Amino acid sequence: MADEFNIHNKIDIVQLGLQHVEKYGSVIRAWFGSRLIVFLMEPRDVEVILSSQIHIDKSAEYQFFEPWLGEGLLISSGEKWRSHRKMIAPTFHINILKSFVGVFNKTAEKSWTKCAAKSARPSTSTTT
Repeated sequence: MADEFNIHNKIDIVQLGLQHVEKYGSVIRAWFGSRLIVFLMEPRDVEVILSSQIHIDKSAEYQFFEPWLGEGLLISSGEKWRSHRKMIAPTFHINILKSFVGVFNKTAEKSWTKCAAKSARPSTSTTT
C-alpha cells in the first residue's frame, strides 16, 4: 500500500496529507484496516472536540502510552478525566499563559529552524 501512495518516509506522509487537504478540504477521513481515523486541520474544528464534555473517550491506541504516561489527563476518560481537567484548569488561565509567551516564541523559533534545516536535506527512502 505504501508504494500505491508513494510513501517511503515521514516527509512523504506529511506531503501526502497536505495534498489531500488541498484536494479534499480541512476534514479528512482515512481507513486503516477496519479503523476510521479523522484528521482535522482547522484549529476551530479541533477546539470543538477538545473542549467537548461528551467527546472525551480516548482511542484504543492510547493504552500503549499508559506505561509511560500513567493514568493522567492524557490517558483517562470519563469522570477521572473530568476531575484531572478540573484540577489543572487554573494552570491554563490566560494570565498565567501570557507570562510564558516569550518562552513559547523562543522554543517555536528553535523548532522552526530545526524543521527548516531537516526539510532542506534530501529525503532518504526507508525502502529500496
